[in-house]
Amino acid sequence: MDNFLKFLFVCVFVGLLMRVFPHLTKVNGYNTKAIPESTVNYLKTSAQYAPYYSANKKFVIYYTGMDCPYGQAFANVVTAIAQSQKYQQSYNFSATTISGNSLQKEFATVKEAKADGKFMDLCQQFCIVNPTKGAIYSINGIGDEEMRKLPDIFKSLKDW
Repeated sequence: MDNFLKFLFVCVFVGLLMRVFPHLTKVNGYNTKAIPESTVNYLKTSAQYAPYYSANKKFVIYYTGMDCPYGQAFANVVTAIAQSQKYQQSYNFSATTISGNSLQKEFATVKEAKADGKFMDLCQQFCIVNPTKGAIYSINGIGDEEMRKLPDIFKSLKDW
């Protein structure tokens, strides 16, 4: 009976989690989440992201030129993956250069700036966007473990 109660508790707990966080999905062990419709609309029309969003490939946003050693080492790993023929059919890569510790962008309207801010909140420090699924995988907080996992992340999400 004790095992049955544990099983029942887990089922109820998972059910509650799915109601509270319906936008989270696990793909080959990696959490992805749905992109809000307003952000999808921004990505489809943005001069910066529309070419990637309509290319029928997943696209990767990452940053280069960061002053912190982890940031630059992480960017170097992503750049090596981007140059691999193995992933060029599945992914497009967009490297954004950061000057010092800040990212500066110019926008035509306040609405566009807010939409970009919402996307950057989703993307965090690194992300893979799947336009077909309207979903995103992101990393916030880059260190040795994230660098070590990168090849597996790309391999696992290649057919997502």
